[in-house]
Amino acid sequence: MKKIILSIILFVFVTGNLLAQRKATASLLELEHFIQQNKQLVTDTTNPFLSMLEKGRIQYFKPLYKAFVLKNELIDTHGLPAYNEDVAQALAFAGDYQSALYYQEQASEPLPDSYINTVTKKVEALNNLQMVPAIPFILKQAGNRSIVLINESHSKPQHRAFAIVLLEGLYQQGFRYLAMETLNPYKNASLKQLTVQTGYYTSEPVCGELVRKALQMGFTLLPYEDENATRLSNNQRDSMQAVHLAQFMKKHPSEKIVVLAGYEHTAQLAWDRESIPMAVYLRYLSGIKPLSIDQTEMTEGSNSDYGRLYYAAFVHQHNIKQTVIPLRNNIPVQLLDSGVYDMYVVHPPTKYQDGRPAWYNFNNTRKEIPVSPAYKTLFFVQAFYKNEWGEKEEGIYIPADQTFVNAENGFYYLYLYPGKYQIVYRDKAYAILGTKEITVQ
Repeated sequence: MKKIILSIILFVFVTGNLLAQRKATASLLELEHFIQQNKQLVTDTTNPFLSMLEKGRIQYFKPLYKAFVLKNELIDTHGLPAYNEDVAQALAFAGDYQSALYYQEQASEPLPDSYINTVTKKVEALNNLQMVPAIPFILKQAGNRSIVLINESHSKPQHRAFAIVLLEGLYQQGFRYLAMETLNPYKNASLKQLTVQTGYYTSEPVCGELVRKALQMGFTLLPYEDENATRLSNNQRDSMQAVHLAQFMKKHPSEKIVVLAGYEHTAQLAWDRESIPMAVYLRYLSGIKPLSIDQTEMTEGSNSDYGRLYYAAFVHQHNIKQTVIPLRNNIPVQLLDSGVYDMYVVHPPTKYQDGRPAWYNFNNTRKEIPVSPAYKTLFFVQAFYKNEWGEKEEGIYIPADQTFVNAENGFYYLYLYPGKYQIVYRDKAYAILGTKEITVQ
């Protein structure tokens, strides 16, 4: 009994420390104050959504302007959890991951303190585990599969960074198609070059780099969202996604496909008759059992308050320092009483360097590049590939990286592959202050 009490006290202390670190950045608070003083920045008051599109072009601050000026109206329309999740996504796009995590965690309902005891006991019962590096284990399991499903949280670019690192190994195993839920299913889609017309989440810089990397390697982008998705129920939407994938597989039976989807779309069990995931439909329609990988439950913040507590206890108990797959007797362990995925990726808590998550380096393939505060009113820095930048094309192409979070020394730090870039300097009103060409060796 004493051991359990001490474990609970330790867990409360550890969890409390993890959650205490989670707050919005000073940069975001500065931007929010500016927005409240300049409410005329909101030009779109009729659309109830936090869209970053303006006349078909991207304006990354637009959803933040709207979120802070029309906060009460948006909460009344969509509810507080949906509002927080939408703000988290907008912040992830703009390169403020710490604030994105803060808002994403506010989107989940808090649980009674009694759950701490429940979570502690469940995690302590997970003994005799082996923590193996995630990438080689996944590649070994994927070798004889024709479909690999991997999910993501839309407000956590870390999941796309992991997919980038995984992609090369999957290509070497014969995978040639990258199907993404976010890809534009309409005739105006840009599927051979990354632009605003490629998809919605592909305009997030890490997702953009995932698309570029896939195209450079030789993957073909495969949209599978239904054109009428916004008019379908959740069940209908999942079933139509599966129909499109199954139809492609029937026409190309020898091809191997990587499918990137949001949250529970990749779950392999149905919760009830009204909640049947895309993966369940896909297996039924194709007759093929996919390899389904979850990385949303066991990332900091998780998908729920329960998952957040579970993650904090698990990471503390097993001292997670790298991305791993938990095994017992060489078999992936089912976590969070779920059992709906073949395996669970456990990401370590994010380490920050100069205000940015260190995982932005994509397994040390991108370099951390300092950007000096060259203008008095500078607030936001972006790095575009040189061949994708032009003021006439502003808002059409996607930055390789961007942020408004600066380090203690006043510099901004971007993560970039070797190559030529155009650095774009902006103020809080999103006006361009100037540009500069740089070369990353």
